[in-house]
Amino acid sequence: MGQHYKEIAAIALKRRADAIPKEYLLPETALANLPLNLTTVPKSSGHLTPAELEIIEADAEDILLKIREKKWTALAVTEAFCKASIVAQQLTNCLTEILFPEAIARAKSLDEHLEKTGQVVGPLHGLPISLKDCMITPPHPSSIGMACYANEPTDEETILVGVLAKLGAVFYVKTNVPTAMMMMETINVVWGETNGAYHSGTSCGGSSGGEGALLAMRGSPLGIGTDIGGSIRIPSAFNGLYGLKPSFGRFPVYGGKSGITGQDFIYANNGPMSRSLESLKLYCRAVLSTESSPWNLDPKCIPIPWREEVIQPKGRKLRFGIVFDHDGEIHVQPPIVRGLAMAKKALEAAGHEVFEWEPLNHPAMVDEMNRSFHTLGAAAILDLTLQNEEPVYGSMKNYEATYQKGEHGTLGPTKLREMIIKRNAYQKAYLDKWNATAQDGKGVMDGIIIAASPWTAPRLGLTQEIFCVNYTGAFNVLDYPSCTFPVTFADKSIDLPRKDWTPLNELDGKIQADYDPEFYHGTPVALQCVGRRLEDEKGCPTAALQLNAKRARLPCQSRSRSLIVIDNPISTSKLPPSPQPGNPKHLPQPKSQERHFPREIAIMPPARRTRTSSGPAAKGAQKTLSFGNKVTKPAAAVPYGKDISSPKAHPLSNTVKQEPEPDTGHVDSSAAVLQQAKAELESAGLGEIKGNVKEEGEGKSEDVLKAEKVSDAQIKRYWREREAERRTKRVHQEELAVEEKILRLFDMSSQYGPAIGIARMKRWTRAQKLGLAPPIEVLAVLLKEEKKGNDKIERAYVDELMSSKFVVGDTA
Repeated sequence: MGQHYKEIAAIALKRRADAIPKEYLLPETALANLPLNLTTVPKSSGHLTPAELEIIEADAEDILLKIREKKWTALAVTEAFCKASIVAQQLTNCLTEILFPEAIARAKSLDEHLEKTGQVVGPLHGLPISLKDCMITPPHPSSIGMACYANEPTDEETILVGVLAKLGAVFYVKTNVPTAMMMMETINVVWGETNGAYHSGTSCGGSSGGEGALLAMRGSPLGIGTDIGGSIRIPSAFNGLYGLKPSFGRFPVYGGKSGITGQDFIYANNGPMSRSLESLKLYCRAVLSTESSPWNLDPKCIPIPWREEVIQPKGRKLRFGIVFDHDGEIHVQPPIVRGLAMAKKALEAAGHEVFEWEPLNHPAMVDEMNRSFHTLGAAAILDLTLQNEEPVYGSMKNYEATYQKGEHGTLGPTKLREMIIKRNAYQKAYLDKWNATAQDGKGVMDGIIIAASPWTAPRLGLTQEIFCVNYTGAFNVLDYPSCTFPVTFADKSIDLPRKDWTPLNELDGKIQADYDPEFYHGTPVALQCVGRRLEDEKGCPTAALQLNAKRARLPCQSRSRSLIVIDNPISTSKLPPSPQPGNPKHLPQPKSQERHFPREIAIMPPARRTRTSSGPAAKGAQKTLSFGNKVTKPAAAVPYGKDISSPKAHPLSNTVKQEPEPDTGHVDSSAAVLQQAKAELESAGLGEIKGNVKEEGEGKSEDVLKAEKVSDAQIKRYWREREAERRTKRVHQEELAVEEKILRLFDMSSQYGPAIGIARMKRWTRAQKLGLAPPIEVLAVLLKEEKKGNDKIERAYVDELMSSKFVVGDTA
């Protein structure tokens, strides 16, 4: 036997305590008489300054913009989140390793760089990012909840950590996980148990539970989790967050610490978690960019950049299957039923189609997944935990049983082949069922709306006795991307227990018997949107909830909702103290009800049908990446299997619809992208656009004014300088005007972001907002050509090449 786990834990806990600045700690007075909803404490305690509160309430996009504009410094932002993370730690026990000295030094260095050069180092310049404990940041240990690793230095950085660092991220904390990251709530013998943020008597989920609690407590603007059976989605759901589990291969995974090393039957993925959907999208754009090119660092990473324009095929509404009530084995609790109904209503109000989807083989797939973990993981985990005399938690008893039977470590090739054959058969059957949704001239289903868990957030310790990952695990077997999204909160007055129903099995009965409207009142209700493999842009609910489907949420989640304050009596029975490491029992009684405190709930506004600033993509814009030599083109709603490359499958229209309805046809590509660019320019503060050109000197930004002063001579000089950088001339462009040459060079310059399917003005504006310093001469050319009435100028040359036709004003 090695050193006892309690001795190891004592060393690790002291290291963590010593790393916490005393001035960051909440005073004892603030820790007395805490409400169940701990998310109110950072503000109500008065511990953080107004400036710090403003920073921690901001989403990642706002933080980056204010750092770039020098309204905030990276140092001020980092210090605010360091302080907020300690508040979260005191209230939820969410942290493992604390990296404040490195974070402060990094932030200062980034500020100095911006001050000296006027440029950011990358699109994530100065953004604090929290990391799940399995992300290796040498020399800090990566315990993954196991005593054997708790105090071991590390030396090789996780690939993703290096990618994010080059993009400008600041790492300041690592977050707690369950033992070997193989439980759906967060507890281990080293760091102890992490509780939920919205209700301190509930679980924060697992295995990325520390991330979930920290984010909900405003201790991080963006965190990285991992998912092999629901480990991003479950904590995100329990803490009211957005969390993306991508398809395997979209993001780099090499170099992360694994609980079952070498297990390759069910793929583990990493992905972002945040309170803001825009923060998730920003992360995906940054990491999966041609500038980052993570596929050159991880051999399992597929070279597919994040594709903004694949979300909604032009000319048709989206189609979603929705799973109500149960998955064939487990019913969801009443608040989840209401959340599903709200999502359906909101999607339909936004013009999308929603139909009931019957899950195929979900329970069987989850059983197969769990058996594979027990078979492949029993020895991998218990050989390590037993050497330090770690106890086995309730939800890991099947690992122990497999270990004691001697079935571990003896998986032969025949058994493995059988497992793989069965898994592949499940995947093919589900794909066929999905494809079969293309009927009666309607396109194939775009995604599935389904619960992320049967609970809103179960009481602490419950999942040690009642374990259920039915609603997430099936999609790990299928390797489908999925993203959680928050909908509302449990409400005891309307989410009443089921009556006159028959449980499908014993486990189903236990889960429903657990539901207590008093206890679960105020806990987050979240769902997930599932896409097909490698269609992660749809799995991220950008498509599902481009939320004209608005939802009842906290005020910080949206800037455009009306709020009311209700007096929410929430159960505040005195909770037992947090358990000592190694004690999984923490079951508060649900019935007592004492304290009342106000809670803000947003009212869902009427759905809007007007086009948002994002607008439609250019006609002919590539919607998906082709894996052959042929270019994939967009199509209108066509029956599944029809050749979408045929011009007949996507007839062109020459009119711009001012108020598009969901089922209309295509719009004029050039006019549409021009309108889209104008909206983007206005939203970026680059001036009001009237007609095709701005009024003289009215509402113009510094960038526009500067661009308008660029002379033709300066434009020509700029081109000569670019040509001088080449060894040979572009002889194939000799017949082109200088202006067109400049724009084509801009189209092909990947450092300014993707050019496919995006208007040139929008691309220039986005690059400017991200601090990528696009040439002012490009903006000058765009403005000059726009003033001439050249409405083709917004179309990237690569989009013209991809189109069989490019029509302006007619269909000839």
